[in-house]
This record gives sequence, C-alpha cells and structure tokens, in this order.
Amino acid sequence: MDVSFRLRLGKGGDLALGERCRRSRSSKRHAKIGVMNEYTWLMYALAGAGCAAMINVLAKLGLKKEINSDMATAVRSVVQAVFVVSFALAMGVGRHLGQLKGDVKGWASLTAAGVCGGLSWIFIFRALQLADNAKVAPIDKLSMPLSILLGVLLLRERPSGVNWLGIVLIVAGTFLASRAKAV
Repeated sequence: MDVSFRLRLGKGGDLALGERCRRSRSSKRHAKIGVMNEYTWLMYALAGAGCAAMINVLAKLGLKKEINSDMATAVRSVVQAVFVVSFALAMGVGRHLGQLKGDVKGWASLTAAGVCGGLSWIFIFRALQLADNAKVAPIDKLSMPLSILLGVLLLRERPSGVNWLGIVLIVAGTFLASRAKAV
C-alpha cells in the first residue's frame, strides 16, 4: 500500500489536504480518502489557530515603547497582503475573481470584512503596546463567541446546547485568564 500525504488542489482550485493512494479497487482505501477530506476543515482550523496564536506573541516581541503601534500594524498588514496575494496567485485562484463580477453584496461584504480585520489589528496592536500578551490575548479571543452570536443573529445559524455551553465557558475563561495577577 502506497499512502502519502500531500497538498493538492481541490474543486475550484481550493487548496485541500488530501491523501494519495495507489490505484486500487479496494473500497477501504477510497473510504480513507473520504474520511481525510471530511476532517480537512479541522486541520485548516488547527493550523489557523496555531498561526493566530503566534501573531500577538510576535507583535509583542517587535513592539517597543518607541515603535508606533499603528505603523507596526501597517507593516504587518503589507506583509500579510503580499503573502496572501502571492499565495493566491501561486494556487491559481485569480481566475475566480470573475465570480464577483456584478456582485455588489459580495464586494461590500468582503470589503467590510477587510476593514474589520484591519481595525481589529489596529486595536490589538495598540492594546499589546500597553499591556501584557497574557491580558490582551484572552480578550482578543472573545471574537470567537461574538462571531458565533453574530452568526446566530445575521446568518440564522443555530448552535446546539453543548455549543452554547462551550461559548459560555470561553467567556468565563476569558474573564479568568485576563484578570490581574494576585500580588
């Protein structure tokens, strides 16, 4: 059995983590591919969380009192934009730009998301310049329960009771994690 993991382009040019098997009529091997694709979102989410966890730490390392936090955010944003555009071009997804042609709502939503992302990082970098990462990072992660709440209100998503319990625990954990250290 020849099994190896590799990155491959999925439907529509999306990058997907897949499993490659030697051609075989064995349904077990093909079932493994299906299971792998079912959890691709989780691998991406974990990778994203790992990268996101590094942002505040690296920013705090680079932010000295004499460095303007807004300028630092601008530098980070330019680097991120160049990286993401280069990645998209390398993946060949530029051909999908036409999907937004005439889609005012799509353009408006993506533009607003970009503005919100930029404002988020301006505020986070300012907070990191004034406080320890241990205080800022938990507050920053309130974006997760807030995002779920907005999903309920704006997208009509319906989390389960267990999901709501998790959200309450995250909010409680944020409170506990961001409290001042006992003297």
